[in-house]
Amino acid sequence: MAKNTLYNFIDLYINGKKGLANVIALKPMETRDKKKYFLLQLKLSKAIYFKSNKQVLELVEHHISIYKTEHSYDPALSQYHYTAKLEGPNKTFYTLHVYFNENGQITKAPVLSLIENEKPSPVQITEKKACQFVAQAEAAIRPTIMQLNAAKIECIDQLKRQFEEEDEKATALSTDLKSNAVQHKLVIQKMINLARQLNPLFKHEKYAMSAQMLGELQYSPTPERKKGSLSVQETSREKKPTAHQGRPKITPPIKTSHKAKKDPEQDFSKELQQLRRKFAKLKPEDPGSYAEALCHLFADTNQLSVISIESNPSKTLLGDLAALRLQIQSRGKKLLKQLLVQENYLLANTLYPFHFTLEHGLINNALSTGNANLLHFLIQCGEYDLNTQPIQINQTEYPSAMHYCLSACHTGIDMTACFKTLLEHNASLLVPDNTGIPLAHVILKDLNHPLRETLLASKKLTRDFYFKLVGYLDRHLSDARLSEEEKNVLLIDIDVYHNRAQSLLLADELHDIAAVSSVTNMTKLASFIGSEWTYKLEREPAIISANRRFNEFVLDLSRKRVHGNENRKRRIKQMIEQLLSSFPDHIATLDYEAVIKWRLNLLNNAHKLFLEMDSFITLAPAGSRRKVCQAGQQLLTQCDALFEAATEYTPQNRYSFYFAALNGSIVCPIRDNNETVAESNASLESLTNPS
Repeated sequence: MAKNTLYNFIDLYINGKKGLANVIALKPMETRDKKKYFLLQLKLSKAIYFKSNKQVLELVEHHISIYKTEHSYDPALSQYHYTAKLEGPNKTFYTLHVYFNENGQITKAPVLSLIENEKPSPVQITEKKACQFVAQAEAAIRPTIMQLNAAKIECIDQLKRQFEEEDEKATALSTDLKSNAVQHKLVIQKMINLARQLNPLFKHEKYAMSAQMLGELQYSPTPERKKGSLSVQETSREKKPTAHQGRPKITPPIKTSHKAKKDPEQDFSKELQQLRRKFAKLKPEDPGSYAEALCHLFADTNQLSVISIESNPSKTLLGDLAALRLQIQSRGKKLLKQLLVQENYLLANTLYPFHFTLEHGLINNALSTGNANLLHFLIQCGEYDLNTQPIQINQTEYPSAMHYCLSACHTGIDMTACFKTLLEHNASLLVPDNTGIPLAHVILKDLNHPLRETLLASKKLTRDFYFKLVGYLDRHLSDARLSEEEKNVLLIDIDVYHNRAQSLLLADELHDIAAVSSVTNMTKLASFIGSEWTYKLEREPAIISANRRFNEFVLDLSRKRVHGNENRKRRIKQMIEQLLSSFPDHIATLDYEAVIKWRLNLLNNAHKLFLEMDSFITLAPAGSRRKVCQAGQQLLTQCDALFEAATEYTPQNRYSFYFAALNGSIVCPIRDNNETVAESNASLESLTNPS
């Protein structure tokens, strides 16, 4: 069970103190099982409708729920979730839930439920509809979550600056504790308070540990100490390093004879002295050993702190331990900064106990300099929200890191490496630009965009991605004030993306995206006719319709007729693969109109061939052997006609591969007049019987 930093921030700094964008009311709530959460009631500025299962649902109320604790094992108990109340015909009501993690990513599929007798009953929704619901949820919550994250970062940065300032004061005062004891104590107390304020805003507990260490320090100017204890004044002075020490190990408490009286405090003191000696022998000149030793020493002091619960040492010894831990932490922070300046990210990655000291502003530096390695390190080791954390560079604020990438790449800065890094870390390309258009569409629609080839070469353009993109563009179409021409262009783009999603869905179900997907095929086609023609071809209304009809029919055939029959599925995959992988020998010499005619002819006749295949599969299991063979002969005749039509634009037999795949797997044995009916049916077994 993890603490929810967003809940803590609202509880400490927002609740009843500050207004939020798009929020009507902010209410502290509690569930029946005593789980605390904040409910942020959202504005509903206009009517919003959804079509679901031939019904029209109207959004009548929506809010964000932010629970006090998160559960990583339960996606429904993520950092926050969006809830919408929808009204259907005859006063029927539905609830929609969309769940998000701390990075603004969906943790599970949207859940739509029909409310009957105050009980929810889940409703099945299509993948496209689910993406529309996600688009609605993200658009509704984005202004509020962005404002909260920006305010949280500002608050953290301010508290960290104050903590650093007080730390510098404490260091200066510690040079003469005899004279500065009172002021030193006040400064340490301020640092404790600041650490306690910072701790709820991070998932880790490093600031809680810092507060504990600071609280254990002793402030008496002339403390009476046991031999071997360590004063704050002494620990503030660094000793010269001695000969190189190997990997530090924690020495277990000294075992004493059963007859000897055990003194836990003395054992604790000896352990502490050992750690002090190891710390004094650290050798900064060897960064690798130095980093490893600091990490081990910090872990050893933590373990000794746990041991102190049982050994119950004096406050002086606890103060000495706290002082040593603070020194180690200070050294670790300093080394981490040095390694980042030296761009030694591999070694910096090992300093995990000190990663919490990384500042939010470093990500701005990484982006502004195009330093992809630093960016990768910061995302991996720090706490950054890539989708809703604002970026400020050269006094200009950008909604997210992706927004800056797209802006900077047009100014001559090479952002390709940073863009790749952001994609690898799941930064969203579906966040809107200042006009409401998803960034992905901004890149994909511009053939000359500097980041387009990088995006096309990535593995992010999945069926889910395209379905979501369709959902976002559908919403933009209903929200934005567009001219008729702009609407028509956007509708064509939506159809293209939907066809890509359907093609990838079919490829997924046939377990071969690379070979079967028309998206991959269009990339290959571009190598023959160029990107500009391919882009135009995919957007031709007749091609869009033919693509949609073909994808939907074959997908339905695969699910209803071929489901569970691996033989049939393999044949369909082979046929589509061969269909999409072959081009006319003279395609590069065709004019654009001829290319359209060729592609349309291909898709239409391929669709007809699958229609014949469906008819044969329908008859085969139920018909008599004679009827099956007669149907097979008719299918062969029809396929011959379709085959002749499909070869109109090729001097050679460009579709023989396709016809052969269909013919060989279904009806080839029928041509042999000497073959018996039984043998014919045996040859048809791969199609008519489950594998």
